[in-house]
Amino acid sequence: GIHLTPTIDGNVFIGPSSEYIDERDDYSATQKIMDLLIKDGGRIFPHINRGDFIRNFAGIRPKLASKEEGGYHDFVIERREEAPNTINLVGIESPGLTSSTPIAKYVVSLMKEKEELTVNESFNPIRKPIVTFADKSIEEKEALIKENPDYGEVICRCQTITKAEILQAINNPLGVETLTGIKYRCRAMMGRCQGGYCETRIAGLLEEVKNKDRKDVLYSRENSNMFVGKVRD
Repeated sequence: GIHLTPTIDGNVFIGPSSEYIDERDDYSATQKIMDLLIKDGGRIFPHINRGDFIRNFAGIRPKLASKEEGGYHDFVIERREEAPNTINLVGIESPGLTSSTPIAKYVVSLMKEKEELTVNESFNPIRKPIVTFADKSIEEKEALIKENPDYGEVICRCQTITKAEILQAINNPLGVETLTGIKYRCRAMMGRCQGGYCETRIAGLLEEVKNKDRKDVLYSRENSNMFVGKVRD
Protein backbone atom coordinates (compact mmCIF):
# COMPACT_ATOMS: atom_id res chain seq x y z
CA GLY A 1 0.00 0.00 0.00
CA ILE A 2 0.95 3.64 -0.49
CA HIS A 3 2.16 5.41 2.62
CA LEU A 4 4.30 8.35 3.75
CA THR A 5 7.66 7.45 5.27
CA PRO A 6 9.80 10.08 7.05
CA THR A 7 13.54 9.37 6.86
CA ILE A 8 16.22 9.99 9.47
CA ASP A 9 17.60 12.72 7.19
CA GLY A 10 14.39 14.76 7.14
CA ASN A 11 12.99 13.67 3.78
CA VAL A 12 9.57 12.09 3.21
CA PHE A 13 8.95 9.23 0.78
CA ILE A 14 5.55 8.74 -0.83
CA GLY A 15 4.89 5.22 -2.09
CA PRO A 16 5.35 2.54 -3.09
CA SER A 17 3.20 1.59 -6.04
CA SER A 18 3.60 -1.44 -8.28
CA GLU A 19 2.92 -2.42 -11.87
CA TYR A 20 4.09 -5.25 -14.08
CA ILE A 21 6.71 -4.41 -16.70
CA ASP A 22 8.04 -6.33 -19.68
CA GLU A 23 11.68 -5.19 -19.49
CA ARG A 24 13.78 -6.08 -16.45
CA ASP A 25 15.85 -2.89 -16.76
CA ASP A 26 12.89 -0.49 -17.12
CA TYR A 27 13.38 2.07 -14.34
CA SER A 28 11.03 4.70 -15.74
CA ALA A 29 8.74 6.66 -13.41
CA THR A 30 5.53 7.15 -15.38
CA GLN A 31 3.11 10.04 -15.07
CA LYS A 32 0.26 7.62 -14.46
CA ILE A 33 1.92 6.22 -11.35
CA MET A 34 3.03 9.67 -10.18
CA ASP A 35 -0.56 10.87 -10.32
CA LEU A 36 -1.62 7.79 -8.36
CA LEU A 37 0.96 8.46 -5.65
CA ILE A 38 -0.16 12.07 -5.31
CA LYS A 39 -3.83 11.11 -5.18
CA ASP A 40 -3.48 8.32 -2.61
CA GLY A 41 -0.73 10.07 -0.65
CA GLY A 42 -2.98 13.12 -0.45
CA ARG A 43 -5.57 11.06 1.38
CA ILE A 44 -3.02 10.67 4.18
CA PHE A 45 -1.47 14.14 3.99
CA PRO A 46 -3.66 16.68 2.13
CA HIS A 47 -0.89 19.27 1.89
CA ILE A 48 1.13 17.39 -0.76
CA ASN A 49 2.32 19.80 -3.44
CA ARG A 50 3.94 18.73 -6.72
CA GLY A 51 6.29 21.69 -6.45
CA ASP A 52 7.79 20.21 -3.29
CA PHE A 53 8.89 17.00 -5.01
CA ILE A 54 12.68 16.87 -5.25
CA ARG A 55 13.15 13.54 -7.03
CA ASN A 56 11.05 10.68 -8.35
CA PHE A 57 12.44 7.21 -8.86
CA ALA A 58 11.49 3.61 -9.51
CA GLY A 59 13.06 0.25 -8.77
CA ILE A 60 12.70 -3.35 -9.84
CA ARG A 61 11.01 -5.86 -7.54
CA PRO A 62 12.02 -9.28 -8.90
CA LYS A 63 10.05 -11.16 -6.23
CA LEU A 64 6.73 -10.37 -7.92
CA ALA A 65 5.80 -13.21 -10.26
CA SER A 66 4.15 -12.62 -13.63
CA LYS A 67 0.40 -12.15 -13.96
CA GLU A 68 0.15 -15.67 -15.33
CA GLU A 69 2.13 -17.28 -12.48
CA GLY A 70 0.83 -15.13 -9.66
CA GLY A 71 2.23 -15.05 -6.14
CA TYR A 72 5.74 -14.17 -5.06
CA HIS A 73 9.29 -15.43 -5.45
CA ASP A 74 10.26 -15.24 -1.79
CA PHE A 75 13.75 -16.00 -0.39
CA VAL A 76 15.10 -17.47 -3.62
CA ILE A 77 18.78 -18.36 -3.13
CA GLU A 78 20.26 -20.15 -6.13
CA ARG A 79 22.99 -20.49 -8.70
CA ARG A 80 22.09 -20.81 -12.37
CA GLU A 81 24.17 -22.42 -15.07
CA GLU A 82 24.07 -19.35 -17.30
CA ALA A 83 25.92 -17.44 -14.55
CA PRO A 84 27.81 -20.11 -12.58
CA ASN A 85 29.96 -17.64 -10.60
CA THR A 86 26.96 -15.67 -9.34
CA ILE A 87 24.55 -16.39 -6.50
CA ASN A 88 21.02 -15.03 -6.89
CA LEU A 89 19.27 -13.74 -3.78
CA VAL A 90 15.75 -12.74 -4.77
CA GLY A 91 12.89 -11.50 -2.63
CA ILE A 92 14.96 -11.16 0.55
CA GLU A 93 12.69 -8.78 2.42
CA SER A 94 11.38 -9.08 5.98
CA PRO A 95 12.80 -10.98 7.86
CA GLY A 96 15.87 -10.60 5.65
CA LEU A 97 17.92 -8.73 8.26
CA THR A 98 17.24 -11.36 10.91
CA SER A 99 18.10 -14.10 8.41
CA SER A 100 21.26 -12.45 7.05
CA THR A 101 23.76 -14.59 8.96
CA PRO A 102 22.34 -18.02 8.00
CA ILE A 103 21.80 -16.74 4.44
CA ALA A 104 25.47 -15.72 4.27
CA LYS A 105 26.57 -19.15 5.52
CA TYR A 106 24.40 -20.87 2.93
CA VAL A 107 25.77 -18.67 0.13
CA VAL A 108 29.31 -19.56 1.22
CA SER A 109 28.39 -23.26 1.08
CA LEU A 110 27.14 -22.78 -2.48
CA MET A 111 30.37 -21.03 -3.45
CA LYS A 112 32.40 -23.86 -1.94
CA GLU A 113 30.79 -26.22 -4.44
CA LYS A 114 32.46 -24.30 -7.29
CA GLU A 115 35.78 -23.18 -5.83
CA GLU A 116 38.13 -23.71 -2.92
CA LEU A 117 37.79 -21.02 -0.26
CA THR A 118 40.47 -20.10 2.28
CA VAL A 119 39.96 -18.00 5.41
CA ASN A 120 41.71 -14.61 5.47
CA GLU A 121 42.82 -14.41 9.09
CA SER A 122 43.83 -10.76 8.75
CA PHE A 123 40.41 -9.62 7.50
CA ASN A 124 38.89 -6.88 9.65
CA PRO A 125 35.07 -7.01 9.47
CA ILE A 126 34.65 -3.63 11.20
CA ARG A 127 34.39 -0.73 8.76
CA LYS A 128 34.43 2.82 10.09
CA PRO A 129 31.54 5.00 8.88
CA ILE A 130 32.00 8.32 7.11
CA VAL A 131 32.44 11.05 9.73
CA THR A 132 29.68 13.56 9.00
CA PHE A 133 30.07 17.32 9.45
CA ALA A 134 26.59 18.89 9.40
CA ASP A 135 25.36 17.27 12.62
CA LYS A 136 28.37 18.26 14.74
CA SER A 137 28.62 21.09 17.26
CA ILE A 138 30.71 24.19 16.53
CA GLU A 139 33.52 22.84 18.70
CA GLU A 140 33.44 19.45 16.98
CA LYS A 141 33.44 21.09 13.55
CA GLU A 142 36.46 23.19 14.46
CA ALA A 143 38.27 20.07 15.66
CA LEU A 144 37.48 18.21 12.43
CA ILE A 145 38.73 21.08 10.29
CA LYS A 146 41.90 21.36 12.36
CA GLU A 147 42.53 17.64 11.93
CA ASN A 148 41.57 17.58 8.24
CA PRO A 149 41.28 20.92 6.35
CA ASP A 150 39.04 19.23 3.73
CA TYR A 151 36.24 19.44 6.31
CA GLY A 152 36.43 23.19 5.92
CA GLU A 153 35.41 23.04 2.24
CA VAL A 154 31.66 22.49 1.72
CA ILE A 155 30.98 20.92 -1.68
CA CYS A 156 27.25 20.14 -1.39
CA ARG A 157 25.60 23.24 0.07
CA CYS A 158 22.09 21.80 0.33
CA GLN A 159 23.16 18.95 2.63
CA THR A 160 26.35 20.59 4.00
CA ILE A 161 28.55 17.77 2.73
CA THR A 162 32.25 18.54 2.80
CA LYS A 163 35.10 17.57 0.53
CA ALA A 164 36.42 15.26 3.26
CA GLU A 165 33.16 13.26 3.32
CA ILE A 166 33.08 12.94 -0.47
CA LEU A 167 36.69 11.73 -0.54
CA GLN A 168 35.83 9.14 2.14
CA ALA A 169 32.94 7.98 -0.06
CA ILE A 170 35.16 7.74 -3.15
CA ASN A 171 37.78 5.76 -1.23
CA ASN A 172 35.17 3.48 0.35
CA PRO A 173 36.50 -0.10 0.73
CA LEU A 174 33.54 -1.39 -1.30
CA GLY A 175 34.52 0.91 -4.15
CA VAL A 176 32.55 3.62 -5.91
CA GLU A 177 32.93 4.62 -9.54
CA THR A 178 29.81 6.73 -10.21
CA LEU A 179 28.20 9.93 -8.98
CA THR A 180 25.14 8.10 -7.67
CA GLY A 181 27.45 5.76 -5.77
CA ILE A 182 28.89 8.79 -3.99
CA LYS A 183 25.38 10.14 -3.41
CA TYR A 184 24.23 6.95 -1.69
CA ARG A 185 27.27 6.87 0.58
CA CYS A 186 27.38 10.47 1.83
CA ARG A 187 24.12 12.21 0.69
CA ALA A 188 25.85 14.71 -1.60
CA MET A 189 23.46 15.82 -4.41
CA MET A 190 20.38 14.79 -2.39
CA GLY A 191 19.27 18.33 -1.59
CA ARG A 192 16.90 20.73 -3.24
CA CYS A 193 19.13 21.47 -6.26
CA GLN A 194 19.83 17.75 -6.90
CA GLY A 195 23.47 18.42 -7.72
CA GLY A 196 22.96 21.63 -9.71
CA TYR A 197 25.70 23.31 -7.70
CA CYS A 198 28.00 20.46 -6.66
CA GLU A 199 27.67 17.77 -9.34
CA THR A 200 30.49 18.96 -11.59
CA ARG A 201 32.82 19.50 -8.63
CA ILE A 202 32.14 15.96 -7.40
CA ALA A 203 32.73 14.64 -10.93
CA GLY A 204 36.08 16.46 -10.87
CA LEU A 205 37.04 14.80 -7.58
CA LEU A 206 36.04 11.38 -8.94
CA GLU A 207 38.08 12.05 -12.08
CA GLU A 208 41.11 13.11 -10.02
CA VAL A 209 41.08 10.42 -7.32
CA LYS A 210 40.24 7.51 -9.64
CA ASN A 211 42.51 8.85 -12.39
CA LYS A 212 39.66 8.74 -14.87
CA ASP A 213 39.40 10.37 -18.26
CA ARG A 214 36.60 12.94 -18.15
CA LYS A 215 34.60 11.09 -20.81
CA ASP A 216 34.62 7.95 -18.65
CA VAL A 217 32.93 9.57 -15.63
CA LEU A 218 29.49 7.95 -15.21
CA TYR A 219 26.40 9.29 -13.49
CA SER A 220 24.95 5.88 -12.60
CA ARG A 221 24.62 2.91 -14.90
CA GLU A 222 26.49 1.87 -18.01
CA ASN A 223 26.40 4.49 -20.80
CA SER A 224 25.32 7.29 -18.43
CA ASN A 225 28.43 9.30 -19.32
CA MET A 226 28.52 12.78 -17.80
CA PHE A 227 30.67 14.35 -20.53
CA VAL A 228 31.14 13.74 -24.23
CA GLY A 229 33.60 16.51 -25.09
CA LYS A 230 34.61 20.12 -24.47
CA VAL A 231 32.65 23.26 -25.25
CA ARG A 232 35.89 25.19 -25.53
CA ASP A 233 39.61 24.51 -25.07
